Amino acid sequence: MLPRSKRANSQIISPTLKRGNVYNTPHLILRALPGKRTASAFVVPKHLNCSAVERNTLRRRGYAALGERLATVETPHTLVFLFKRGAKTLSTRVLGDEIQTLLDKATPKEYNTP
Repeated sequence: MLPRSKRANSQIISPTLKRGNVYNTPHLILRALPGKRTASAFVVPKHLNCSAVERNTLRRRGYAALGERLATVETPHTLVFLFKRGAKTLSTRVLGDEIQTLLDKATPKEYNTP
């Protein structure tokens, strides 16, 4: 689980959902908006037909997978991940790979040109 200082609250999430750039993978949607600090959130919609326990489990798995990869984000961004249908059956490895793919798309590396 990420520390609370790295997680986004509702005041940060709302503008990100409205104005953030959108990136997709088969099971996740990422909305990213440059900000003053890096903060992230996972949203599991109720329309996925799962109980609150399953939604919270997905959120915790997402935070755990992101925690290992958050160091790759060089510029501060607000990141809101939304789960799509079929995400309940994802393995932790596949979830981590999709998160890394989205991070690579949303936060391109700064390359020094000689």
